[in-house]
Amino acid sequence: MKERETIDIIITDYLQGNCQPDLVGRLKAWVAKSSVNERYFLRRQEAWFDQLSRAADAPFDKAKAFSLFRARVADTHAAQQEAKLEAPPPLSLDRVCGGCGAGMLHLLLLLLGGGAECETAVCRCGGRGS
Repeated sequence: MKERETIDIIITDYLQGNCQPDLVGRLKAWVAKSSVNERYFLRRQEAWFDQLSRAADAPFDKAKAFSLFRARVADTHAAQQEAKLEAPPPLSLDRVCGGCGAGMLHLLLLLLGGGAECETAVCRCGGRGS
């Protein structure tokens, strides 16, 4: 990053009140280094405060703000619905055996030590799940 870009970031943080103490020292040293740097800092500071005063004078449009809020909520809701549609269905016991409905029987066989093979009257998958 160029020195000017770094200084611009430090100046912005300083004017926002978020500048770390070591960076404040670096900024003060940079400003004191030359009159060009000092003028640059003062112009940035003046522009900053000018912009703040303009923003304070701007009227607040409640209707516009509320419509922006509603649009963001609608976008968030739509994104959540889309995510639900894209999510894979949860694994169920019925799907263990390819959807044949013998998933609970498989679980019981496994728990009772009957092994993973499935050769029941209901399912002939051989424990392969398909």
